[in-house]
Amino acid sequence: MWRPRAARRGSTSHRCAARVRHPGRFGGDEFVAVLSGADERGARATAARMLKRLAPPLNIAGQTVSVGASIGVALYPRHGKDVQSLLAAADRAMYEDKRAHDARAAGASASGR
Repeated sequence: MWRPRAARRGSTSHRCAARVRHPGRFGGDEFVAVLSGADERGARATAARMLKRLAPPLNIAGQTVSVGASIGVALYPRHGKDVQSLLAAADRAMYEDKRAHDARAAGASASGR
């Protein structure tokens, strides 16, 4: 139920930077955005604005839902000269960010409580 609202919030990347080109869903819960003419500083600033936009919790049917993200940045040609190598570099950077922020998932206890 909350997924469409969270997705709409994430789909407003055009509000985060005028240079975002071709934002889209990459698969599962992964999204990709190509920035035109951005250097590393600009790409990181855009990522920070996207994270800030996702930060406020959603209130859905009286339940507070938080949405977060880890973002990997890869630059052409420094991190790759083709789509595959750029995606791989961004993926590695994203997982480094997840490890750095100690991303965890909590499972239900054996008793179900």
